[in-house]
Amino acid sequence: MLIDSLHRRWSGVVIAATIAAACSSSAADQLAYAVDFNNSLFMVNYTDNSVQYLLNFDDLIVGPASSLASSPTGELYVGTLLGDIYQIDPDSGSAVQVADTGVGNITGLDFMGDTLVMFNSASRPLAFEVDLTDGSYLQLAWSDTMLTSTGSASFEDENTLLFTGNSETAVSTLYAMDINTGETTVRGELGAQISAMDFIDGDLFGGGGFNSEYSIDPNTGQATMLPQTTPDGVFLYRGLTVVPTPSSLSILTLTLIGSMRRKRI
Repeated sequence: MLIDSLHRRWSGVVIAATIAAACSSSAADQLAYAVDFNNSLFMVNYTDNSVQYLLNFDDLIVGPASSLASSPTGELYVGTLLGDIYQIDPDSGSAVQVADTGVGNITGLDFMGDTLVMFNSASRPLAFEVDLTDGSYLQLAWSDTMLTSTGSASFEDENTLLFTGNSETAVSTLYAMDINTGETTVRGELGAQISAMDFIDGDLFGGGGFNSEYSIDPNTGQATMLPQTTPDGVFLYRGLTVVPTPSSLSILTLTLIGSMRRKRI
């Protein structure tokens, strides 16, 4: 037990040092957390296209991790295919369940201001607002477009949620949904299977299968594969979110001070 305890503590120290070193690196570094189909958490550097393993979720959460989100104040959240949401401390390797929504297939998780929004893969995709204080949720938007499947989602702005999806006539397409009305429009075909994406410093990045990282044009949907330096083994993306840096947290804090929380519908 003592050896196991020491191992966990040392692992936490190593992970914390890894994250701290990454966040203190060049301001130009564009960092993201990513989770793969093996329930492993990685840090992806889209500046030098490197990937570093951090931890595995198997002993921390119930069910497969399917989506990630970073809060404006720096907390990391993971959504599962079972509909649960956990707050993760990647430094200590601990997890706390904050919601049991019962909404399966959470393929997208992102913050709209200081409000967590989960995106549900369905024939007509749904977005829900989640209250992290009690785990309750409310329907925020229901897409007006029928699709055969949907994937990752990320907010372009406070009114527009971008997501990936397939229809009977188009595969691997980037869509934009008005979060107020559910009106959904096509931005363009991605040209690649993107299973996770998020904005990092205003640029949209994504991940696919077999060690594939992409930059994505949010206006046209065109995905461009990036050169990569990845760990050994198959790395299949399931979720992606920006790693907040000290400078970005300061900017987000100032932004939140002057903003109003969105009204529930």
